[in-house]
Formats: sequence, structure tokens, C-alpha cells
Amino acid sequence: MNQDKKQQNDENLFPVFRFDLENRLIYANLPAMPLMKHWHCRINERVPGEVISKYPELFHASMSHRPSDVCVEMNNYTIRFSIVPFPEAKYIGMYAYCMELNENFVEKNVPEKVTVLQ
Repeated sequence: MNQDKKQQNDENLFPVFRFDLENRLIYANLPAMPLMKHWHCRINERVPGEVISKYPELFHASMSHRPSDVCVEMNNYTIRFSIVPFPEAKYIGMYAYCMELNENFVEKNVPEKVTVLQ
């Protein structure tokens, strides 16, 4: 049964991160790797200052002890995350729940007239 649960967690399609209270990345699942590369961030290293300044919500949650949301843009996508602090466990969880193609990208690459076949 534990194996089934582990497989379900590993098969998550959305990025998941955990940060400690000193702004170090302590966990990331496989779908989080492209965003880690984009942020120039590695496991057990501090998150770069430019990422923290661009997304201060990541660590404001640890001070307020309240969940919040943040939108992160990468390439042609917007990824929506819930940020959930776990002060008793001394980490902040960041869980993606939606990935959207940016409208500007869609407008440039979709034909003006679309025919629907019935």
C-alpha cells in the first residue's frame, strides 16, 4: 500500500516545492525541474534573490502563517500555485494547481477563424 501511495505522489503532473524558513529549496518533484532550471535554483541551496524579489509571496506566508496564492510565469505559461506554510514542520509548501497558456501566445498562434466539425 505504501508503494501505491508513493507512485501516486511521483505521478503528480504539477510542480511541488518545499522551502525551509531560511529560503532554501529542500524538495522539488520531477515536474518542478523546468522551473528550477528557469530560476537557477538547486536542492539544498538558497533561492536566488531575484526570485524572492519577484515573488515575495513565497516567503511572506512563513511570517503571516497564512496560505496564499501566486502566479509564476515561465516561457509561454502561467502556473498558479498555492503557498502553504507549515511552521511546526519548519517549511513552506508550494503546490501548483493550474497551468495556463498565456493569452498573447495563443492570439499570435491560433488562426483567426476556427471551423468546428460536427
